[in-house]
Amino acid sequence: MLTDAATIRDQTLKECNPIHLRLHVMQYPGVWRAWNALAKACVACEGEVCVLVGDDMEPDPVRSAGEIGKEFLERFPDGFGVMQPAGDRQGDIIGGRWNSQRICGSPWVGRAWVTFAYGGKGPVNGDYAAFFADEELKLVAEAGGVLWQRDDLTQKHLHWSWGHLPRQDYHARNQRYWDADRALFETRKAKRFLGALGDR
Repeated sequence: MLTDAATIRDQTLKECNPIHLRLHVMQYPGVWRAWNALAKACVACEGEVCVLVGDDMEPDPVRSAGEIGKEFLERFPDGFGVMQPAGDRQGDIIGGRWNSQRICGSPWVGRAWVTFAYGGKGPVNGDYAAFFADEELKLVAEAGGVLWQRDDLTQKHLHWSWGHLPRQDYHARNQRYWDADRALFETRKAKRFLGALGDR
Protein backbone atom coordinates (compact mmCIF):
# COMPACT_ATOMS: atom_id res chain seq x y z
CA MET A 1 0.00 0.00 0.00
CA LEU A 2 1.44 3.35 -0.97
CA THR A 3 -0.01 5.88 1.42
CA ASP A 4 0.19 9.55 0.71
CA ALA A 5 -0.79 11.91 3.49
CA ALA A 6 -2.26 14.25 0.88
CA THR A 7 -5.04 11.74 0.12
CA ILE A 8 -6.66 12.17 3.54
CA ARG A 9 -9.92 14.11 3.61
CA ASP A 10 -12.04 12.93 6.61
CA GLN A 11 -12.00 10.17 9.27
CA THR A 12 -14.26 7.75 7.46
CA LEU A 13 -12.79 4.82 5.58
CA LYS A 14 -14.62 5.03 2.27
CA GLU A 15 -13.35 1.86 0.63
CA CYS A 16 -11.61 -1.15 2.14
CA ASN A 17 -8.86 -1.73 -0.40
CA PRO A 18 -5.35 -1.89 1.09
CA ILE A 19 -3.77 -0.93 -2.25
CA HIS A 20 -5.54 2.40 -2.64
CA LEU A 21 -6.92 3.83 0.60
CA ARG A 22 -8.75 7.09 0.90
CA LEU A 23 -9.71 8.37 4.33
CA HIS A 24 -11.90 11.37 4.83
CA VAL A 25 -11.18 13.75 7.72
CA MET A 26 -12.76 17.02 8.72
CA GLN A 27 -9.39 18.59 9.47
CA TYR A 28 -5.92 17.46 8.42
CA PRO A 29 -4.32 15.94 11.55
CA GLY A 30 -0.69 16.44 10.55
CA VAL A 31 1.61 14.04 8.74
CA TRP A 32 2.35 11.65 11.63
CA ARG A 33 -1.27 11.18 12.66
CA ALA A 34 -2.15 10.86 8.99
CA TRP A 35 0.45 8.10 8.62
CA ASN A 36 -0.98 6.36 11.69
CA ALA A 37 -4.55 6.59 10.41
CA LEU A 38 -3.61 5.26 6.98
CA ALA A 39 -1.51 2.42 8.37
CA LYS A 40 -4.28 1.35 10.74
CA ALA A 41 -6.78 1.48 7.87
CA CYS A 42 -4.41 -0.62 5.75
CA VAL A 43 -4.24 -3.25 8.49
CA ALA A 44 -8.03 -3.16 8.96
CA CYS A 45 -8.32 -3.90 5.23
CA GLU A 46 -6.02 -6.95 5.58
CA GLY A 47 -2.91 -5.20 4.28
CA GLU A 48 0.36 -6.84 5.34
CA VAL A 49 2.83 -4.06 4.49
CA CYS A 50 2.27 -0.30 4.51
CA VAL A 51 4.46 2.27 2.74
CA LEU A 52 4.34 5.67 4.39
CA VAL A 53 5.39 8.60 2.23
CA GLY A 54 4.60 12.25 1.65
CA ASP A 55 3.51 14.08 -1.45
CA ASP A 56 7.10 14.82 -2.46
CA MET A 57 8.44 11.26 -2.64
CA GLU A 58 8.95 9.07 -5.70
CA PRO A 59 8.83 5.26 -5.71
CA ASP A 60 11.92 3.21 -6.44
CA PRO A 61 12.57 3.58 -10.19
CA VAL A 62 13.57 -0.05 -10.72
CA ARG A 63 11.69 -2.34 -8.34
CA SER A 64 7.92 -2.68 -8.07
CA ALA A 65 6.07 -2.29 -4.78
CA GLY A 66 5.00 -5.92 -5.07
CA GLU A 67 8.59 -7.14 -5.35
CA ILE A 68 9.75 -4.99 -2.45
CA GLY A 69 6.79 -6.00 -0.31
CA LYS A 70 7.57 -9.67 -0.88
CA GLU A 71 11.16 -9.08 0.18
CA PHE A 72 9.94 -7.25 3.26
CA LEU A 73 7.83 -10.24 4.30
CA GLU A 74 10.71 -12.62 3.64
CA ARG A 75 12.84 -10.56 6.03
CA PHE A 76 10.03 -9.98 8.57
CA PRO A 77 7.61 -12.93 8.16
CA ASP A 78 5.74 -11.95 11.33
CA GLY A 79 5.31 -8.38 10.03
CA PHE A 80 7.19 -6.83 12.94
CA GLY A 81 9.72 -4.69 11.16
CA VAL A 82 10.59 -1.37 9.56
CA MET A 83 12.37 -1.03 6.22
CA GLN A 84 13.79 2.25 4.93
CA PRO A 85 15.01 2.67 1.36
CA ALA A 86 18.29 4.53 1.91
CA GLY A 87 19.69 4.93 -1.60
CA ASP A 88 18.70 8.59 -2.00
CA ARG A 89 21.93 10.60 -1.77
CA GLN A 90 20.57 14.11 -1.27
CA GLY A 91 20.42 16.69 1.47
CA ASP A 92 22.80 17.30 4.27
CA ILE A 93 25.39 14.80 5.41
CA ILE A 94 25.18 14.81 9.20
CA GLY A 95 27.28 12.45 11.24
CA GLY A 96 28.56 10.92 8.02
CA ARG A 97 25.05 9.92 6.89
CA TRP A 98 22.67 11.15 4.21
CA ASN A 99 19.14 12.15 5.21
CA SER A 100 17.76 8.86 3.88
CA GLN A 101 20.09 7.02 6.28
CA ARG A 102 19.44 9.14 9.39
CA ILE A 103 15.64 8.94 9.49
CA CYS A 104 12.81 6.72 8.32
CA GLY A 105 11.27 9.36 6.10
CA SER A 106 9.58 6.93 3.71
CA PRO A 107 9.34 3.67 5.68
CA TRP A 108 7.76 0.35 4.91
CA VAL A 109 6.16 -1.11 8.03
CA GLY A 110 4.58 -4.49 8.64
CA ARG A 111 1.19 -5.30 10.10
CA ALA A 112 2.58 -6.36 13.49
CA TRP A 113 4.57 -3.13 13.80
CA VAL A 114 1.44 -1.09 13.10
CA THR A 115 -0.64 -2.99 15.66
CA PHE A 116 1.99 -3.17 18.41
CA ALA A 117 4.19 -0.07 18.29
CA TYR A 118 3.13 2.90 20.40
CA GLY A 119 0.48 0.87 22.17
CA GLY A 120 -1.31 0.08 18.92
CA LYS A 121 -1.80 3.76 18.03
CA GLY A 122 0.10 3.35 14.78
CA PRO A 123 3.61 2.97 13.39
CA VAL A 124 4.94 6.38 14.49
CA ASN A 125 4.65 8.66 17.49
CA GLY A 126 1.69 10.93 16.75
CA ASP A 127 2.61 13.37 19.52
CA TYR A 128 4.94 15.28 17.19
CA ALA A 129 3.33 18.00 15.11
CA ALA A 130 5.52 18.06 11.99
CA PHE A 131 9.08 16.92 12.71
CA PHE A 132 11.19 14.21 14.37
CA ALA A 133 8.73 11.28 14.39
CA ASP A 134 10.67 9.85 11.43
CA GLU A 135 13.93 10.09 13.37
CA GLU A 136 12.35 8.52 16.45
CA LEU A 137 10.99 5.69 14.29
CA LYS A 138 14.47 4.98 12.96
CA LEU A 139 16.04 4.92 16.42
CA VAL A 140 13.26 2.83 18.00
CA ALA A 141 13.30 0.21 15.22
CA GLU A 142 17.10 0.12 15.30
CA ALA A 143 17.16 -0.37 19.09
CA GLY A 144 14.56 -3.12 18.71
CA GLY A 145 16.69 -4.92 16.13
CA VAL A 146 14.04 -4.66 13.42
CA LEU A 147 15.33 -1.87 11.18
CA TRP A 148 16.33 -2.82 7.64
CA GLN A 149 18.02 0.05 5.83
CA ARG A 150 18.39 -0.71 2.13
CA ASP A 151 20.96 1.21 0.11
CA ASP A 152 19.82 -0.76 -2.95
CA LEU A 153 16.40 0.96 -2.95
CA THR A 154 15.77 4.63 -3.65
CA GLN A 155 12.63 6.60 -2.91
CA LYS A 156 13.77 10.02 -4.08
CA HIS A 157 12.72 12.89 -1.88
CA LEU A 158 11.81 15.90 -4.00
CA HIS A 159 12.26 18.26 -1.07
CA TRP A 160 11.65 21.94 -1.75
CA SER A 161 14.90 22.96 -0.01
CA TRP A 162 16.91 20.91 -2.51
CA GLY A 163 15.41 22.79 -5.46
CA HIS A 164 13.00 20.13 -6.73
CA LEU A 165 9.66 21.77 -6.01
CA PRO A 166 8.52 25.23 -4.96
CA ARG A 167 8.12 25.83 -1.25
CA GLN A 168 4.47 25.52 -0.23
CA ASP A 169 2.64 27.61 2.36
CA TYR A 170 2.36 24.64 4.71
CA HIS A 171 6.17 24.28 4.75
CA ALA A 172 6.45 27.76 6.24
CA ARG A 173 3.55 27.14 8.65
CA ASN A 174 5.10 23.90 9.90
CA GLN A 175 8.27 25.71 11.01
CA ARG A 176 6.38 26.98 14.07
CA TYR A 177 6.45 23.40 15.42
CA TRP A 178 10.22 22.88 15.09
CA ASP A 179 11.26 23.94 18.61
CA ALA A 180 8.50 22.05 20.42
CA ASP A 181 9.01 18.90 18.33
CA ARG A 182 12.76 19.04 18.89
CA ALA A 183 12.27 19.44 22.65
CA LEU A 184 9.89 16.46 22.70
CA PHE A 185 12.38 14.39 20.71
CA GLU A 186 15.29 15.21 23.02
CA THR A 187 13.19 14.43 26.10
CA ARG A 188 12.01 11.12 24.68
CA LYS A 189 15.48 10.21 23.46
CA ALA A 190 16.90 10.80 26.95
CA LYS A 191 14.29 8.34 28.26
CA ARG A 192 15.11 5.85 25.46
CA PHE A 193 11.71 6.44 23.84
CA LEU A 194 9.89 4.88 26.77
CA GLY A 195 6.68 3.11 25.78
CA ALA A 196 7.39 2.93 22.05
CA LEU A 197 7.60 -0.85 22.04
CA GLY A 198 5.99 -1.69 25.38
CA ASP A 199 7.41 -4.89 26.84
CA ARG A 200 8.77 -6.30 23.61
